[in-house]
Amino acid sequence: MNNYKTGQVTIFFIFGLLLVVIGVFVFFIINTSQTKKADTEFIKAVTSLNDVNDVKNYVDFCLDSSLKSGLLLIGRQGGYAVAPADSNIVFNIVHNDSLYVSGFNFEVYPNYNNRTQILVPSKEVVSSELEIAILNLVDSCITELNNTSKNLDISVGSPSVSIEFLDRTTVAKMNLSINLSEKDKVVSLDSFNAIIPFYYSETFRVTQVFTEKQVDNLDYFDLGYLSYLSDKDNFKFERSLLDGDKSLIKLNFGEMDDLFSDDFVINFAIFHTSVQEALD
Repeated sequence: MNNYKTGQVTIFFIFGLLLVVIGVFVFFIINTSQTKKADTEFIKAVTSLNDVNDVKNYVDFCLDSSLKSGLLLIGRQGGYAVAPADSNIVFNIVHNDSLYVSGFNFEVYPNYNNRTQILVPSKEVVSSELEIAILNLVDSCITELNNTSKNLDISVGSPSVSIEFLDRTTVAKMNLSINLSEKDKVVSLDSFNAIIPFYYSETFRVTQVFTEKQVDNLDYFDLGYLSYLSDKDNFKFERSLLDGDKSLIKLNFGEMDDLFSDDFVINFAIFHTSVQEALD
C-alpha cells in the first residue's frame, strides 16, 4: 500500500464523514443502475398474469444482486453500511471506478480496537448493516415493477429483509407484498429468497480472531499470526502504518470462485503501541 495517501478523521471529521456518506450513495447508484440495465428487456416482457413467475424470478434476481453488492460494500467499510464517525479515511492514487467519488478515490477503515476494548462488529451487527445496504440497493430495481406493463396493475409494498449467516451459505429473505391485477383477477406474491455460498466464518470471523489475538499484546503488530490466518483461510493482505501506532489492514479474498464481480475485501484498523512486528 505504498501508493496510498492516508489521513485520519480528526480535523477533517465532517469532510471525511461526508465522503463516506456520498460514497455509499454513489455505490448504490452504480450497482442499481447496472441491475436495471441488465434486466430491462426481461422485466418488460411481463404482460399478463401468466407471467407472474417472471416477476418472482426478477425480484429474486434483484435480491441476489443486492446481497452480493451489499457484501462488497460493507466489506470495504469493515462490516458497516455507514462506517463509524472515527473511521480512518484512505485516499488512493490508483483509480477505482466502483469507489470513485467527485474526484476522490477513498476507502474506509473502522477501528477494531483501542487501548482497552475490542471493537469488531459482531455477527449480529454485520447482519443488520448488510440488511440496511440491501434495502437501499434493492429499492431501485423493485420500483421498476411499476413500469412493466400497460395491461397489468401492479402494486408494490415496502420490503423488509433479514440475513442469516449459516455454516456454508448466506441467506437473504425478503418480505415484499406485490399484487398483480388484471380485470377482476389478482395474483399476490409476498416472499423472496437469495442463497449464496458466502462463509461468514472464513471472512468476517477472521477479523475477530485476529483482533482478539492482537489485543493480547499491543506492544507489537502480530504479523506472524496474520500470515498464518492468510494461509489457513486463503486470503491475501496488505498493511500500512498510520501515525506509528495503528495499522490499516486490507484482507483480500478475491472473487471467491466468481461469486463476486470484484474482489471481496475487508478493511479495518488495529491499534498497537509499537512499530515492532512479531513474526512467530
